[in-house]
Amino acid sequence: MGLTARCTPWTPAGLYTSRDNDDGWQKLDTVPEYPISLAVAPTDPDTIYAGVPSSGAYISTDGGRTWENIAKGLGLIPGAALRVTALTVDEADSWHVAAATAYGIGKQIAGGGIYESKDGGSSWNKLSDTNKIINELTFDDGTIHALSDDGLVRYTTPDKPASAVPFLDPLIQFSGLQLFMLAMTTGLGALALIGQKRWM
Repeated sequence: MGLTARCTPWTPAGLYTSRDNDDGWQKLDTVPEYPISLAVAPTDPDTIYAGVPSSGAYISTDGGRTWENIAKGLGLIPGAALRVTALTVDEADSWHVAAATAYGIGKQIAGGGIYESKDGGSSWNKLSDTNKIINELTFDDGTIHALSDDGLVRYTTPDKPASAVPFLDPLIQFSGLQLFMLAMTTGLGALALIGQKRWM
């Protein structure tokens, strides 16, 4: 039995999906809103999470054919658009997902919180508030790292405060994925190069 993988990019023209054993790309017109964040479960390519600009987040377990809203528990505020700006799925568990939220009120966008779910978004556990817009999330040995324009922050459990990750001193401890996230932020590419020179 061969490994089946799914690639699901989103473009200005819409959301597309393709399998490694399939010819071409198929457009997904089924997402209720245009996604602003997306995560595919590494262990189950049919499980896709989509963050949207006003109604939170959705999950699909059939490769994007149908979607279910999973925003309940993500801190809905009456009169405000609930944006899910970043999503990540545990590489070992398709139901273990983290989400970063923000709120849109008129033309203003404010940071919301970092949430974790172990049941595919049926319920959420709030790890922390955040006054910054989170651009990327990643799991690392069960710990959630969040990237904003101000840097990288580590989240573990609600009873432990979020901790900023200094860029220079612990840089050598970062995984390749975390370094990639750092490089994605404007101005941090140079820091990644400095870290590489330290390892040589």
